Amino acid sequence: MTSTHVRHAVTLSITCFGILAGGQALAAPLEPLWYRTTVDTSRDNVHFAIGFNRAPDLTTLDAAGRQVDSFQIWTDDNGTLPFFDAARVGWGGLPEGGSAVLSVAAVPSTGELEYIKVRSSSWPGPWSANGWGSVEARAGYILGADNVFSFDVPLGLLANSGDGRFYYTLETYDTGGTISSNNGYSGYTYVVGAVPEPSMMALALAGLGLLGAAARRRR
Repeated sequence: MTSTHVRHAVTLSITCFGILAGGQALAAPLEPLWYRTTVDTSRDNVHFAIGFNRAPDLTTLDAAGRQVDSFQIWTDDNGTLPFFDAARVGWGGLPEGGSAVLSVAAVPSTGELEYIKVRSSSWPGPWSANGWGSVEARAGYILGADNVFSFDVPLGLLANSGDGRFYYTLETYDTGGTISSNNGYSGYTYVVGAVPEPSMMALALAGLGLLGAAARRRR
């Protein structure tokens, strides 16, 4: 299932440029410029591609052991807000099985992505590196010279309704802090940059605290 439609994504982001004590400028926060999913049900495969504003540094850790750059993708076969549904699974508010996470948290140690089934807090473990559930598989990725990060996922590993359709949330982080959050639907290309209405921005800012508090559950 593929689509040539291009949609504008409304992103909540914090784009702050700082200066280190020694006068060195900090790198621009990692943010997507565009992103897409291509679903091939005949091959049981989903291809993810994300065009970033710069090359992500997934291997450098700060003094607290946090990645300088990181991102996660939540998927859900029903809910239009996969991040919050995953949090509800963790709290026991929804049954397991409908939510999954694609994470780069293990890249510094394994060099691979983790495909994770979201588990409730009663799950005995072992837990994934990002603390969201059980690791169902690991796989590599490609980072192109044009800052395009791409990888393939077996469709059966994602939370989907069996027809290749799913919702997802892409979030980027800077040493643990949320930088941007974007939602999508399988089979579409999204271009980031649409300016939200004031009422939408107010709602998004109100939810930012919840996002930051839950994004690193169990860490």
